[in-house]
Amino acid sequence: MPESTPLLPKVNRPPHEHPIFHRVCHSPWLFINQRSLLALRGFLAIYMSVILVLELSFEIFQRERGRYFVFLISNFSYAIQTTYYWITFLWTVQHYMTPHRQPVRIAGDDRGFLAKVKAAVSIPTHTDVNSKRRIAFSLFYTTAVTLPFVTTVVFWLVLVSSHTYLGPRAASSAVPMEQVLERDSLGVTFLRNFLIVNLNAINSVIALLEIMILSSVRKQKPFGTHLSGLLLLTVLYLAWAGVIGRLLTGKFIYKFLDPDYHGLRAVALVVVEMVGLVTNMFLFQRGLHLLRERLTWKAECDRQGH
Repeated sequence: MPESTPLLPKVNRPPHEHPIFHRVCHSPWLFINQRSLLALRGFLAIYMSVILVLELSFEIFQRERGRYFVFLISNFSYAIQTTYYWITFLWTVQHYMTPHRQPVRIAGDDRGFLAKVKAAVSIPTHTDVNSKRRIAFSLFYTTAVTLPFVTTVVFWLVLVSSHTYLGPRAASSAVPMEQVLERDSLGVTFLRNFLIVNLNAINSVIALLEIMILSSVRKQKPFGTHLSGLLLLTVLYLAWAGVIGRLLTGKFIYKFLDPDYHGLRAVALVVVEMVGLVTNMFLFQRGLHLLRERLTWKAECDRQGH
């Protein structure tokens, strides 16, 4: 089994020599071998799953507002990030155990449910840059490493300053935020703050580690396809939180999505600002990829004595 096979960038390397499916299974740094990477991905997948379960339990049993869980931007982003870590953990396990595996194919006499599940969770082997599965995962990767930064900025610069970070109930005139805070016990306050930090700060630290240390994924191309995909997801989320959320919960999840708060023009401005923020965070994470590629390229050149 390979102990250390980082995909370091080399001089005059042909483009797309390694597919993205394999690049997420290799750290670009020699000090992180595949066994260490496997342990890190497994730990993060389990840890983030525990955080999501704690958040859901806290919303249901402590705040009695579990119906808002799927509409909050921090939960939406964190769920995508957690899913990404489970997928890459399973792929890293398979790549570690069988680095030269053949693609899983469903034969004519083996089309049962388990066979289809096995094929679905198996690491893809497509090397064609235009394969649908490769493009889909590339878009998913870009989403998983961009949304955490968006969530962090939205929470600390928008929700905290507008006193809506405790969600719809805290923003309700019937239950002022100060009363919600005062009635919490020390244990509940600690848990609430612990979840807030994980969902809105640690999430970005994990995304930073993913880009800079855990994966060898390069800046994804084409640029327009990935940016357009992110912006489409942003608009769909705002529709999900603002329209579907209002229909299912009876309240606007965030007051800045309520046209009665400052009017439709203000809501339209929010959409434009969110699109601008996502675009900036997309460029930010691409800059991090460029920085890491340059650092690993320099390290490889130094190692080879160039």
